Amino acid sequence: MLALLAVACGNALAQDPRPKHGGLMSRGDQDLSAELVVEVDRVVLYVEADDKPVATAGAAGTLRRLARQRAAQQEIELAPAGDNKLSASGVKLVRGDQVRAYVRFANGREQTFAFTYW
Repeated sequence: MLALLAVACGNALAQDPRPKHGGLMSRGDQDLSAELVVEVDRVVLYVEADDKPVATAGAAGTLRRLARQRAAQQEIELAPAGDNKLSASGVKLVRGDQVRAYVRFANGREQTFAFTYW
């Protein structure tokens, strides 16, 4: 009975992260999560670990919109944009697009985040 209670409490504590900027969420490996925010002229990727901002200074990445009907695959460079953000300009997402963000942090850690734009 005690073990069942521990499992139930652990599941309640391990909830998926919630968006803080009105975007789409993706959970990476272990503690990392990312929020993809689509703005008028760019997309912004906010990165957190355990609900705390992860510094993106020195990070690099690629945002890839996977091929869809009547549109070729598109790759755009993600660049640090301050604090825990990376951004890319020139991306036009439409409903149903599948997007992958590949990030390499300054410490060498690599992470992929997957999103479906609705």
